[in-house]
Amino acid sequence: MIQDTIHDIISDVLHSRLSEALDKLKPIFAEHPSLVDRSEVEEIDNAFRMMLHYMDNDADDSQRMDLYENLLCRTYRVAADLDISWRCKNVGFYISQFSKAAHINMSPSFVRTVLETYVSDMAMLSLGGDDDNGQKKEDIVARHQSFIERLFASIIVSCQWSDGDRNFWTSLLLSPTIDIADRELIMSAIMISAMNQFDVNKFKTTMAVYKDAADETLRQRALVAFVFSWRNDDVLNIYPDLREDVAEITLLPGASRELLELQKQLIFCVNTEKDNLKIVDEIMPTLKDNMRFRINGLGIIEEKPDDKMRDILNPEADDEDAEKVEDTVRKVADMQKNGTDIYFGGFSHMKRFSFFNAAANWFLPFSFEQPDVMRAMQQKEMSDMLESIFAHTPFCNSDKYSMVFAFSHVFNSIPANMREALSAGGVVGTGLEKSDEDSPAFIRRLYLQDLYRFFRLYPQRHDLVRIFDDENFLFFTSAIFYGTPVQKHFPALAVFLHDHKRFNELRSLLPCFNSTQSATFTFMLLSASVEMHFKNPSKAIRLYQSALQKSPDSEIALKGLARAATASSELDVAEQVYGKLLELEPGNKSYLVHRALALMELDRTSDAAKVIYEADYRYPNDRDVLRAKAWLMMQQHEAAEAETIYRRLTSDDDSGIDGGTIVAEDYLNFGYSLWAEEHFGEARKAFRKFLEMAPDKDIRDVFDIDAFMLEIYNIGVEDRNLMAELVVFNGN
Repeated sequence: MIQDTIHDIISDVLHSRLSEALDKLKPIFAEHPSLVDRSEVEEIDNAFRMMLHYMDNDADDSQRMDLYENLLCRTYRVAADLDISWRCKNVGFYISQFSKAAHINMSPSFVRTVLETYVSDMAMLSLGGDDDNGQKKEDIVARHQSFIERLFASIIVSCQWSDGDRNFWTSLLLSPTIDIADRELIMSAIMISAMNQFDVNKFKTTMAVYKDAADETLRQRALVAFVFSWRNDDVLNIYPDLREDVAEITLLPGASRELLELQKQLIFCVNTEKDNLKIVDEIMPTLKDNMRFRINGLGIIEEKPDDKMRDILNPEADDEDAEKVEDTVRKVADMQKNGTDIYFGGFSHMKRFSFFNAAANWFLPFSFEQPDVMRAMQQKEMSDMLESIFAHTPFCNSDKYSMVFAFSHVFNSIPANMREALSAGGVVGTGLEKSDEDSPAFIRRLYLQDLYRFFRLYPQRHDLVRIFDDENFLFFTSAIFYGTPVQKHFPALAVFLHDHKRFNELRSLLPCFNSTQSATFTFMLLSASVEMHFKNPSKAIRLYQSALQKSPDSEIALKGLARAATASSELDVAEQVYGKLLELEPGNKSYLVHRALALMELDRTSDAAKVIYEADYRYPNDRDVLRAKAWLMMQQHEAAEAETIYRRLTSDDDSGIDGGTIVAEDYLNFGYSLWAEEHFGEARKAFRKFLEMAPDKDIRDVFDIDAFMLEIYNIGVEDRNLMAELVVFNGN
């Protein structure tokens, strides 16, 4: 397949294998002599051969390395352009964008003139004085919308930019004479183009705009484009000077901090669907149960009738419901303030309007003057209501468009009192101050929500880099940031990843720490936690021990070491560590129980008994203490006493037990105590209850694991096999 060959060529170039790249590239142009870059390939090949000839003849050439790097860059441009050309003929998204961009005049002077003329035309119309201004405005906006969509498509399918292209687009994006919405959309197009096929000049454009843009919204789009455009560290092999360019950007005031914020925001993005499930399962039921409105069989929204019997039986029901709703709304607002995209679930079903058929519209800044919006909003009351909602609720641009088109279908059926509530801003908001909503971080968050919707919902999204997939979103590990101020934020990001249980990403980030960072207490704790997550307790033990050399009394490190030692069956270490923890916090229930269990595993039952009795004295009805006490009794040939405790532990009325709930192992151990007393039938019932709660377990394997304890009661292999038969037997 030719695309695979093209990708191989690009890989060869990025790994400085120019001979192999040319050997693959030349046959393509030989078979397709009409390809534009044929003469360029011939020039590269001739120059490369001549360079190698002079080298082979020991010629002294101080420019040889510069020439070689230049040839690599030129070959990359040819291969990248060839890839884009192939996509425009064979890949759905690129076919549609290429078709939309067909015959557009992309000369710099024409593009600038069209964009500047739109601004001046709109300015002239705003002066008023012409009865026909309304129609003129609609015509101007419609023509401009058509042009900007074609311009967007043309940038996406554009080949590698020259230095002149970069200078033009940078000046255009920074020009105050161009409408800011147009500049934002152009930046999004540059991002999509560069992230799917790296272009050094598009990449440099994103950096220049981030550095110099006066408008914060444009600046944040440029920052996101800068990050998303960098997909492959191997590019540094042919563009080594980019290290200095990127370092310069990260030295800008606040830049490294904004990159850290962006990386954290991307983590919230990849968690969006999981957060949405939480909203569906935990939030929406409460809101639905307490809705004052419903949709009847005709699709008309109406107020629910009052339930008079409910008012009689529970006069405070309305107040209780209101309190539930307030608590639920507060939870949602807290989630949103913490970075959760709370609206994705609802609006993900509202992207089927024809407006979203155009890829550009997913990135379009919201405007009530957008042609489709003007057609949808024929009633001033609807316009006023939406303006009020948008003023109170920070939807991303994409969701604002969805709401406009959704409201245009249902507006007339909305009851008057519900319209009044919505006009007053009756939608769940952020609870943020206005200054927070105007902050760079918040602007960037809303833009990321626009991007997330496009890359998750657009029909042809699979033709593009899947930027929000787990393997793509972590950019902090990129070599482009090594040695820059970004690196100082590695520890903060590592803690954030740990707190959000992103252990795969944390494992990728930790090796990027510099020598000073990797010698810290925090690094050792995080590394140990990663090893525990990936079930390497022996490695975790060494890391926790190293951490304790720096902070001997750290409870976090001691607890981690105890867990790791238990997991790796180094029970003597675990027992000693729990002893140390009890010195630091005498009487801690968890430490007492775990130390006792470790002592039992070490067959030091008399020492375990002392610890258990202390725990039982301090916490006489605690569930965990009772479990440990019963297990000790089993090991001390006191099955009858253990049975009494297990019967309490498995009782539905809890029998005055404090803390926790019944777990599968309670029934398992209850069965052991009954079995030890030869109450086979009741033991069978307990074991079956265990299997109901732990269906993935095999009872024979479980018996084998606990064989050491069963043998105390002379329950051997044959007995275990027979009991297993009894448990699984389905006969009458």
